[in-house]
Parts: sequence; structure tokens; C-alpha cells
Amino acid sequence: KIHLVTAIACELHDKGSCAIDRVLLDAVEICEYEHIHIHNINNANLLQLMLFVEDRPSIVSFNGAATRRVNVGGLLIVGAYGNDESEKDPYAPTLCYVGEPKNLTNIKSKID
Repeated sequence: KIHLVTAIACELHDKGSCAIDRVLLDAVEICEYEHIHIHNINNANLLQLMLFVEDRPSIVSFNGAATRRVNVGGLLIVGAYGNDESEKDPYAPTLCYVGEPKNLTNIKSKID
């Protein structure tokens, strides 16, 4: 989960879906082309999108039809969910918190 990230760009005529900075994705171990949920804190919209890696630093952009549900500057929560029953160890989530200006401020494995 990436908590309180800001939408930086909305590009209606670009390939659809969502693109997120590689640094954030590496921190939470979310892979390109994964199915993600975007919770828009500003308007309560929930989007389910495919993820693309953004090579430009500090970018979270929405492309295509998704731009109709997210505004530049909007606060978001990004979640990816997995269920791998083959794992022997109990699953622990990775939670990343983003502060201003678009900096990764904290990484945790549980909600306080």
C-alpha cells in the first residue's frame, strides 16, 4: 500500500491506466502490470487499474479514462493485494507513507 500519494499528472490521450515512480514501486514491491486499486481520498472514487512503471522521478500519473476520476493534486491510496497460499511464512504487508513534496517518508509492515 502507498498511503497519501499525490496525483502529479493526468494525461487523457496517453495509454490508459496508472503510472507510478519506480522508487515507490520498489519500496512496496508492486510490479509493473499488476492490478491495483486507487482510493481517491478527495472524492471517494475507487478505481481498479493496471499499473505501469514511470521512469520520471516522483511521478504518479493517470492516463486515458482514469483521468476522468482523478485530479492533479488529489490525495490517493494505492493498494495491491495478493493471496499466495504456497508461502510458509505469514504474510506481512508493506506500507509506504508519502509526505510533501512527494517524498517517501516511512515504510512499515503494520498499521500503528
